[in-house]
Amino acid sequence: MKDASLSTFALDVRLRVENANAFPLPVGALTYGLRVGEQDLVTGGSHPLAAVPPGGHATISLPVRLSLAGAAESVRQIMRGAEVHLRGLADFGSVEVPVEGGGKVAR
Repeated sequence: MKDASLSTFALDVRLRVENANAFPLPVGALTYGLRVGEQDLVTGGSHPLAAVPPGGHATISLPVRLSLAGAAESVRQIMRGAEVHLRGLADFGSVEVPVEGGGKVAR
């Protein structure tokens, strides 16, 4: 969790991109959606991906800012320790890789 006020709730969803290949992953882009339980937090999000060296990794941070009025149930679930789920597609030029994962919000 990054910030909370009476009107908004901000968090960064950090993803570790690992490359187990013997070749580098080129610069790319991630399109994604985030959910808490049955509630969508973000749909149609996108974020650039840096190149990842062979056998290496990179960490990206997806900023999420929610209105407490518009996403009250999602915020309650996050504060109670519910998992945030990510599903998307990493596009590395001519190669598209499905991405799926989840985790709890660290306070």
